[in-house]
Amino acid sequence: MDFNKLQTQIEEELQNAALKPGHPWRSPVLATLSLMGPQQRILILRKFSVRWQLFFYSDYRSNKIAELQKNNSCSLHFYNPESQVQLRLSGKMEVHNRDQIAEEHLAKIPGNRRSDYQTALAPGTVLAADPPSGESWASTNFTVLVFKPQSLDYLKLSTEGHLRVSAQNKSGKWSNWNLIQA
Repeated sequence: MDFNKLQTQIEEELQNAALKPGHPWRSPVLATLSLMGPQQRILILRKFSVRWQLFFYSDYRSNKIAELQKNNSCSLHFYNPESQVQLRLSGKMEVHNRDQIAEEHLAKIPGNRRSDYQTALAPGTVLAADPPSGESWASTNFTVLVFKPQSLDYLKLSTEGHLRVSAQNKSGKWSNWNLIQA
């Protein structure tokens, strides 16, 4: 098993997912921990850096932000039903709001897409008959989430035999690659 080749393939898939709206890995499931237990939701992958940082956008008022501020350990689950490849990443999520990273990313969003972060009410708020109209709160609510994986679990399903591999990320370099019985 050529682990360097597999790492390159995973990196290429994540890069493609960040650039291509229809890519199956573009919307992974984020799992966090709340006081009520595990919580899962879909995020949109906005950017993948070669330093293995995955960027997502959110509204600062969403429940996931409060959960991540209490415990930034989380996991991401990617699945491509066509290739039957699953990627699970576990690590730490940084929350950037009203800082340079958030400002740089917000500046790249077209004006018509900023409306996602300009609502008067927080995500998950039960709407009244006449919800308030949006003021321009994008710079206040817009948040960049930066995920830094510490471990990965790769699974390729196949009728000829499944392939499962795990690895650890130490200081930005993947090591301890292991084949695992699937």
